Amino acid sequence: MDAHRSVVNILTLDIEDWCQSAPEALSFAGATPGAAPTMRTVTNTRRLLKILDEYKTRATFFVLGSIAEAFPSLVREIHDSGHEIASHGYHHVPVYFRKPEEFKSDVARSLECLGRIIGEKIKGYRAPYFSITKSIPWALPILADLGIEYDASSFPLHSRYYPLPGWEGAQDDERFPCSLTFGKKRLLELPATTLRVMGQNLPLSGGSFLRLLPLCLFRRAIRNANRCGHPSIFYFHPHDLDDQDPRLNAPQAALKMRLMQWGLSIGRSRNERKLRKLLAEFSFTSIHEWLNGNGVAFQALSAEK
Repeated sequence: MDAHRSVVNILTLDIEDWCQSAPEALSFAGATPGAAPTMRTVTNTRRLLKILDEYKTRATFFVLGSIAEAFPSLVREIHDSGHEIASHGYHHVPVYFRKPEEFKSDVARSLECLGRIIGEKIKGYRAPYFSITKSIPWALPILADLGIEYDASSFPLHSRYYPLPGWEGAQDDERFPCSLTFGKKRLLELPATTLRVMGQNLPLSGGSFLRLLPLCLFRRAIRNANRCGHPSIFYFHPHDLDDQDPRLNAPQAALKMRLMQWGLSIGRSRNERKLRKLLAEFSFTSIHEWLNGNGVAFQALSAEK
């Protein structure tokens, strides 16, 4: 076995429909819950489950509550396949477009729905669009109050690399797993993987970036994290496998948004091949299993930056 396979990395899947999460689904005056999920989510999620089964890999599935209510059998299928179920909120709306009470209600609703379907407590959360930013310091304490044990909502990038409406960037955030405290409660933060190059954090996680950037950069980012003693944290969506997904019609969108739409619609056919290569070359597991295997070391992480 290659040396780099001795370090276990983390694989996460954000279960949402393209019609719920495409950039053009965002309103420029804020955001609304948007369209209902379709069967494409089920079909593409099952493709992912089959791939993971082939490579004997477990993952954490951050599931939207709206997906879970529409397709509860899919959530049970994911859980019964040995994967971890975590929350992606109920509606796919950026947290910074919400008021604190709206955010708390959305997360609580998703936790109740997911927990009821699988019969277990939900321990983890990831915000839609990585939208817990410094402008909303109230969000993480709310998660801790709701009993969330780990959060994976941080993507430490400059906004030029993730140019969504309202997203202010997080270039200076911690790049590796860390422990945060809020009063007597502790929350583990698990940032998506980046690679530091010439003073910039490059986005080396996510299906959108995987289809646009060379695979060698992802290999380099994973090995870099592992050399630092940390797991790489990779995320993927069911629609990242779907090269038939159309762009949503948004004729009022500015040029910047239209370019983003174009960029997110190309290269989907390459993603399955690239994902398979990463799964073959590196070891991945769910957040739950990673914590169980690395609990002692992780407990020692400091919240100080």
